[in-house]
Amino acid sequence: MVENEHIEQFMAWCLKEHIGVTRNSEVFFVGTQTTIQPTLQLSNNIFVHIIDHDVTDTEKVSYGLFSKSFRAIIVLPQDVIPEFVTHISRADFIKHFKIRI
Repeated sequence: MVENEHIEQFMAWCLKEHIGVTRNSEVFFVGTQTTIQPTLQLSNNIFVHIIDHDVTDTEKVSYGLFSKSFRAIIVLPQDVIPEFVTHISRADFIKHFKIRI
């Protein structure tokens, strides 16, 4: 289970970088038996899913289906969050993920 501390760190980083962020409560069906509930939603409707494990091949397919059917999704392992919030800027984030915020 993703630790709340990592979610809070990422949300605080978003606020510091002037990126609107809210916790997501929606569940999306991406297949007949597969659902995804992204952790957060950025103000421009990009989802961020913070996970506590490596992404499996099946999950990669599900995330691809999600982005084709709904909106963009950024998947971040919780282990990278502490380093991310101290070394990444809004400009780095936008450039790396090729998104508009």
